Amino acid sequence: MGSPYDPVAEQYRRSKYAPFRQHVEQYTLQKLTGPLQGESALDLACGEGFYSRLLKTWGAGTVVGVDLSPKMIELALRQETAQPLGISYHVQDVCDLDLGQQFDLVIAAYLFNHAHNRDEFLEMARAVARHLTPEGRLVAVISRGDQPVSAYPKITKYGFSKSTPGELVEGAPITITFHLDTGDFSIVNPCLYQSTMVWGFTAAGLRRQVWQPPLVSPEGLAQFGEDYWNDFIEEPALIFVEARR
Repeated sequence: MGSPYDPVAEQYRRSKYAPFRQHVEQYTLQKLTGPLQGESALDLACGEGFYSRLLKTWGAGTVVGVDLSPKMIELALRQETAQPLGISYHVQDVCDLDLGQQFDLVIAAYLFNHAHNRDEFLEMARAVARHLTPEGRLVAVISRGDQPVSAYPKITKYGFSKSTPGELVEGAPITITFHLDTGDFSIVNPCLYQSTMVWGFTAAGLRRQVWQPPLVSPEGLAQFGEDYWNDFIEEPALIFVEARR
């Protein structure tokens, strides 16, 4: 079993410390998640366990991470060995996932960007639903497939760029390139519209959805200034959702 993230696992781990990922992505996810009072949490598309470990610091009890990439899980297990938090990790395709247990919270950072079409998105949404307790909730960050191409030049200052070879229609490939001090690397996501995701979550039984635009942390505003973040907020590259039955 392999994943497009296997060759770039270490680089992707480093990208988590880019300012937009800390001050927008992580901050907004934490605001939506809120304090966890010993609740169980499942981290889908967990990568090297970045959010799995943060869930523990946010108060979660049981934490399980799942990712398709063996290299990512290798990094996660290495960190768990170095600093044990009691997190368990699994290499598995989310669409086929059945852990035999349910969780109070499912968190998904960019999982849904790997759905190639409506049917695959629905499979992912159903996998989330079957792993949620009756009162459980999903919190996710998604790279906006329907962000206008005209906004692409404005996001390069945040350390990444986007490109697409033609018309931005569903299924079209969007290449996201991260620009790190150690070099560039790219991943490709199929374009999916927010309306398709609303349909998929609803069809999976997650009918109560709150879609949240990105927020900037007070620390990010203080460090970079409000003007720096305007392009990110006015036509955001990311969208967040909290969904329940």
